Amino acid sequence: MEKALYDSIEEYIEEHFIHSSRYMRHESIVCEEHGFPGIEDAISMAEESFSERLFSLIKEKGISEVECYRRAGITRQVFSKIRSNKGYNPSRNTAISLAISLHLTLNETNALLETAGFTLSRSSKADLIIEYFIINRNWELREINEALYSFGEDPINV
Repeated sequence: MEKALYDSIEEYIEEHFIHSSRYMRHESIVCEEHGFPGIEDAISMAEESFSERLFSLIKEKGISEVECYRRAGITRQVFSKIRSNKGYNPSRNTAISLAISLHLTLNETNALLETAGFTLSRSSKADLIIEYFIINRNWELREINEALYSFGEDPINV
């Protein structure tokens, strides 16, 4: 990895990293102010499934399903499970890889990940590296994995 890219990612991490203790205090304050919804409210607020959202995005982005799963580095079998079972939730890495393959913005990525019960966290160096690449519109999974490895993080394996 080029030193300039490494330094740029390192600077991004330093600027955006939230230490877990600070994050937990913030979450406690938010929860105290707003409270938690009841289980019935949470269920009624559930939106489309991961599968439904993924296929809507594929259509919106105008790419083929084959191109999507190939860019993401996932098998046709895994993609078929997602397509055939609306309730199927992929692994976190698979969901992230699919978001990257669709060239989603950070907001679109987090919205897709939410439908599978995931999010990118500001208290995770690996997530900040992924976020850095998304914000800089670099959706090359190989380069993202190389950066993760360079910072001592596990690559996105699907």
